[in-house]
Amino acid sequence: MADHDPDTGLIPLDELPHESALSLLVVQKNLARRLPLPDLGKLVIGRAIGADVRIDVPKISRRHAVLEVGSRISIRDLGSTNGTTVRGVRLRSGQSAEVSPGDAIELGEGVVVVLGMPRVQNGAEPQSMATSRRLIERVAPTNLNVLLLGETGVGKEVAAESIHRLSSRADGPFLALNCAAFSDNLIESELFGHERGAFTSADAPKIGILEAAQRGTVFLDEIGELSPKMQLRFLRVIDERKVLRVGGTEQRAIDVRFIAATNRDLEAEMRRGNFRADFYYRLNGIAICIPPLRWRLDEIESLARHFLAEFAERLPGRSPLDLAPETVSALCMYSWPGNIRELRNVIERAALVCDRDAILPRDLPSPITANSGRIVVDGEQESAAEPTASLLKRELRNLERERILDALARCNGSKSRAARLLGVSRHTLAKRLKSYDADEAG
Repeated sequence: MADHDPDTGLIPLDELPHESALSLLVVQKNLARRLPLPDLGKLVIGRAIGADVRIDVPKISRRHAVLEVGSRISIRDLGSTNGTTVRGVRLRSGQSAEVSPGDAIELGEGVVVVLGMPRVQNGAEPQSMATSRRLIERVAPTNLNVLLLGETGVGKEVAAESIHRLSSRADGPFLALNCAAFSDNLIESELFGHERGAFTSADAPKIGILEAAQRGTVFLDEIGELSPKMQLRFLRVIDERKVLRVGGTEQRAIDVRFIAATNRDLEAEMRRGNFRADFYYRLNGIAICIPPLRWRLDEIESLARHFLAEFAERLPGRSPLDLAPETVSALCMYSWPGNIRELRNVIERAALVCDRDAILPRDLPSPITANSGRIVVDGEQESAAEPTASLLKRELRNLERERILDALARCNGSKSRAARLLGVSRHTLAKRLKSYDADEAG
């Protein structure tokens, strides 16, 4: 066991044990301690003896900030004297900011870093977007049922369409149903169809989605919203691959693949008795997590430009718009609780109000530009009103470096395992590490 300071409980950084669970690294000069974090909860950080995370360093308040842990991680300043800074942005009193693993949080003269990944529900491992894409490509040619997990707006339907397009069923139909948008009776009629006279308005027979999707794919969005009655009905369909129309007497064979999606914790719903375990295990041939946009900073600019191009196609004659570097910086600093769907809406709104050839931060909604202020870079302050492209690149590079170093720590220094965890090749990982060494030498 590593030697430690008996007064602080800190151990030298180079002797810090490696852990894979979500934890908080508390750094003081060249010493650090790692504290395990709960899957769900709030921890007060400060100098007070009763603080959940006590950091006795200069310029930190007695109750400085609160760290909230759940499916997302956030830090909220509690009116501290010397402020809480996340990704170079100082928070106002009472203001919260989303925190991604690897982010350094400055609290007075103390620094804490969240390590690991938030717990992903439904038995799936945390995945990078590159890992998710590889899983999609690998599972697409099979007939496995797929369960897509992720927050609202991350692109689960896009992932489902990709699985269908890459499968042997690509020439067949892709039919989607939002399970949250219909009552039980409507879902039953939409899925299974009905015979004439099955109910008052059934004046003609109707084929259901499952029959219409022969040799294709059915995407069941918001599967967690299905009632227990419909879960049981659907379970029999998956087991028998036959459907019975409402009001009918003859079962009809179907040949479809099922892809389901949810932003709910289905394991928790099973424990509460709201979701059938047998139905869950039929759907979950393999679970694929679609990471939230705040974990995919390198995609924000390209997605924003893609949405700009889509907008330009819908408005012929409108001059193509560009994104100013300071606008890209503001987009990357925002936590995107609505994920890709929110980004699309923001870009379309900005394109409508922009009266120049490039979108500026003032064209963005106030919640995004509220993160502006003073950005600290290499000990110097730079105005966030006019950040440069080089600042953004430096921010992203620092974030990438933290992710890589954390992955190496979690994998006990194994570059091969760290590369797999990050979803990159070992060659790419080695190349990035070499470039960081060159930066420090320079």
